[in-house]
Amino acid sequence: PAPAPAPSPMPTLPPGGPACGSVEEGVDYYGHDLRNVGASDVAACSAACTAEPSCETYTFATVQRRCYLKRKDAVEGRRASGCCTSGVRSCTFELLEGYNCFAGRGAGYIPGKAVAVMPLAECRAQCEEEPACGGFVVLGGRGTTKCRLRRDIDLTKCLTGTAFNLWLKG
Repeated sequence: PAPAPAPSPMPTLPPGGPACGSVEEGVDYYGHDLRNVGASDVAACSAACTAEPSCETYTFATVQRRCYLKRKDAVEGRRASGCCTSGVRSCTFELLEGYNCFAGRGAGYIPGKAVAVMPLAECRAQCEEEPACGGFVVLGGRGTTKCRLRRDIDLTKCLTGTAFNLWLKG
């Protein structure tokens, strides 16, 4: 008989770990459990994690219909497994009106992420997908505007009382 094929290697994690809201099918974040609860599906498990303040990652065991709420360091135990789907808590953003953070004034730029005009929801989605993103700055309202992704945000050094708004990723 032919030898069994080698297991496929786990994809490499991006620097800083998986982005908030990301989901990996066929992956178990092994260990680092806070507790487990019953859940009907991955979406219910994700919602349970979001509702639990200390939960940062989760693993949904499909057959058992159990949701394992976990700490962030659970991604260190990441391994391929058909048993489960694992994910990272959904992103939350806090609106800080009048804050403008940029290089030299409380934040750094993210290399390769140019300022672009887009709807606010798309700007938020880009920040969610970028592990280095700590928030984003937009001018004024909530419509289509220039999206400025920021990293390493220090609110004590940002400008305040400006026409800009900072959406701080939590």
